[in-house]
Amino acid sequence: ELSEVVRIQEVAFDRTFAADITLAWEQDLGIPRLEFPQTTQMYAGPIEDYERLVIQGNLRHPNNPGLNWQAGHCECFTDSKGRKTLVKPKHNEVKKIDGMAAGVMGLSRALAGVPRGSFYDNHPMEIA
Repeated sequence: ELSEVVRIQEVAFDRTFAADITLAWEQDLGIPRLEFPQTTQMYAGPIEDYERLVIQGNLRHPNNPGLNWQAGHCECFTDSKGRKTLVKPKHNEVKKIDGMAAGVMGLSRALAGVPRGSFYDNHPMEIA
């Protein structure tokens, strides 16, 4: 339904949980997909960008209660090289951070090919 309203550029996905559905979207709807492994290596740069934009006040959302709730559960692990990754709540925990992870993944893809420190430093981005 969303692809009928907006032009979806691509879908970043976690192979463990979304390989089948994103393959169907690609085959049936022509939506390109990109695997985004849930590793420190993949998350380190995007988390740094996300944090910078939030601190600068250049990344905002429309006060979505679900995203507010998930942001309150979000924690990062920093490895010995200073790279950050999101820490998922325990499996049986009611807390969730999926929207935050999707936001970091989406920002990563939105900034792909955009030189660091350019347009987004002075232009707030809205996320739904």
